[in-house]
Amino acid sequence: MRIRNVSHICCLFVALSLAATEVGDNAYRVEIQKWREGYEGQLKKDNGWLTLAGLFWLKEGDNNFGTGSGNAIALPEGSAPEAAGTFLFHNGQARLRLKDGVAALVNGEPLRTKWLLAAPAETPLHADTALRPDRITLGRLTMIVIRRGNRFGIRLWDNASKVRSDFRGSQWFPIQESFRVTARFTSYPQPKMIPILNFLGDTEKNPSPGYAT
Repeated sequence: MRIRNVSHICCLFVALSLAATEVGDNAYRVEIQKWREGYEGQLKKDNGWLTLAGLFWLKEGDNNFGTGSGNAIALPEGSAPEAAGTFLFHNGQARLRLKDGVAALVNGEPLRTKWLLAAPAETPLHADTALRPDRITLGRLTMIVIRRGNRFGIRLWDNASKVRSDFRGSQWFPIQESFRVTARFTSYPQPKMIPILNFLGDTEKNPSPGYAT
């Protein structure tokens, strides 16, 4: 009788242990699945990574943009006029000049040429090194000035990108909690600047909040 009770108790402990493990596994799976869904949502959103359509380095002087083949900054076919405007670049400062009749938004505010509205012919633009870079919207397109090292360029997004419309979702490995790595995070009193090589080949200093052990 006593042996039978002991065996029943052992079976109960095993069952409870398995149940607890299953609950832990399920919670971990839910956590990872939620992260994956958020990741894909960021990929597919307007002006997300799937809509990136180009990076054009600015040269000193006039940098014409539009869908025409003769432009320094070639916009996707059918997305804008053949000659839409010019980025004027001089001594690290970019300005925007639109062609007559072309309408665009800068930071959500309408910007039109003098032909349509008594507005400045040229608009200064802040690069992404500023706290809030100026964002140009031209129909389905978005552009900002970026700075990488000593170079300045125009980053272009196209919300009608074929890459975005053809995207069928990411391919993931099965979720396995045994691959999870745990660590203890230690923060620096002040963020520490560390050099990081970006995919453009530039080394930039970025703030590191701490380290993991």
